[in-house]
Amino acid sequence: MALNFGWKMPSLPRVRPSRLVRGRRPELEEVQSQLEEVLRTKNEAETRCLQLAREKGALQVQLEEMEEEQAELMKKYKAAVQQMQNDQKLMSEQTQQILDLESEKHHLKEQVHDLSSKMDHLASQAEDSHAVRRLEAKVRELESRLELEQTAKSRLESQVQRLKEQCNRLQEESEQAIHKEQQSLESCRKLQRQMRELREDCTTLQHREAEAQQRCHELEMSLENAEMDLQGTKQDLKLACQRIQDLQAALEEDLDSGTDVAEDSDSDSDNDVDIDTLLRRHGLGSQSRMSSMGDMSPLPVTGGSSRRSSAAVSLSRSNESPISGLSSVSPELELADSGSGRTTSYKDDQLVDV
Repeated sequence: MALNFGWKMPSLPRVRPSRLVRGRRPELEEVQSQLEEVLRTKNEAETRCLQLAREKGALQVQLEEMEEEQAELMKKYKAAVQQMQNDQKLMSEQTQQILDLESEKHHLKEQVHDLSSKMDHLASQAEDSHAVRRLEAKVRELESRLELEQTAKSRLESQVQRLKEQCNRLQEESEQAIHKEQQSLESCRKLQRQMRELREDCTTLQHREAEAQQRCHELEMSLENAEMDLQGTKQDLKLACQRIQDLQAALEEDLDSGTDVAEDSDSDSDNDVDIDTLLRRHGLGSQSRMSSMGDMSPLPVTGGSSRRSSAAVSLSRSNESPISGLSSVSPELELADSGSGRTTSYKDDQLVDV
């Protein structure tokens, strides 16, 4: 009977940290996109706030200019009103003077009429003409004075009319300035309300940004922990591969040295084949080797009651399987008993009895 040692290296289960990393990456990307959206919204709000602040400053400057212009117009209006009052007072005085002059004119006309009658009477009486000429000169002087007073009256009336028109125009300009001031104040109130709303939006965006950053930080910490777990798993896989290589080398040496045992298997059919004895022969059954192999127990190959069947130990390697970007080899030690049909295998440093 010949001993058959064989290896079977199945694929290891997928590492959970890598699955955790892949599961968290979409969430991290979503949080990063939300953070970018929040930052873009924040920048737009800050730009709008600066623009509104500039518009507010321009409107305030315009409001100050309009207030200065209104103050100047009010000064002009007050001066015009004062001038109009003075002109009205002057006009009333001149009107009174005109009335006095008209009464004086009427009186003078009466005097002229009396004088004319007297002149006629004197002429008829052939008196001296010197007094007549003096009276005529006085009449002409009074007539010229009357014409001057009438001219001054017409000029004052035109000036009063012009001042009234100017006063009405100043009143209209003052009303327009007041209306513009009210519109500017309303615009300022609207801008202040918009600025308050923008400040509230900025505060909300800052809170959202802080929450997104906190969430991103937590996800990064989770990702770092998962990567650390992945590195630890890689180290464990490397150590397991090294252990499997050592065990494979030991079993190959046992296979070479067990050729003589296979030739005398007919005479020694009642002897048990103890795998643990073979392992101890090469120093693999010691306490340090057993602890490194994950507390592996000796596997005796059992057969029937009358005679022992030959134990076949086959060595095989499975193809490399990528796990989260790694290429590792998963070992399995399988011991087959052709007599009893039982198979005992080492898989992932554990004993599996099939």
